[in-house]
Amino acid sequence: MSAITNRMMVDIRDENLSEATAFLERAPEASLFLLSKLRAFGPRLGPSLFSGNFQGIRENGNLVAICCLTRAGSLHVQLGDRIDLARAIVDAAKSEKRPIRGVLGEWQSSKPVWDLLCADGCLRETVASKELFYRLNLAGAVAPVASVAD
Repeated sequence: MSAITNRMMVDIRDENLSEATAFLERAPEASLFLLSKLRAFGPRLGPSLFSGNFQGIRENGNLVAICCLTRAGSLHVQLGDRIDLARAIVDAAKSEKRPIRGVLGEWQSSKPVWDLLCADGCLRETVASKELFYRLNLAGAVAPVASVAD
């Protein structure tokens, strides 16, 4: 017997900003662009080309995905391994009535979104780049000792 899923799209605003930030910080290397935009411009569209309306998908009370379509047209996504949410992200981005010019995010999350946008005729691939992000935990790291020449 499977549980009934209660899923809804929510705006990220000041009242749920800490929850959204905590969700993104679970995988900072895959959420780098979303986190930097959220911190620099806030969760709502402003005058900057890099600002946008942050939206999330809440499922059974928990935030399970976040996206943001910037004024410049880049769609930033974090699906947290939930590629089944790609269609909901695409529909949310299209509802903003702004051009979508590209998709940025962790490869497993962004590829299904990209594929749907291409299939819908919203995008045509001109450049595709798969970059690797790494995280280095510096906690407890010992700084190298500089040598002094006599």
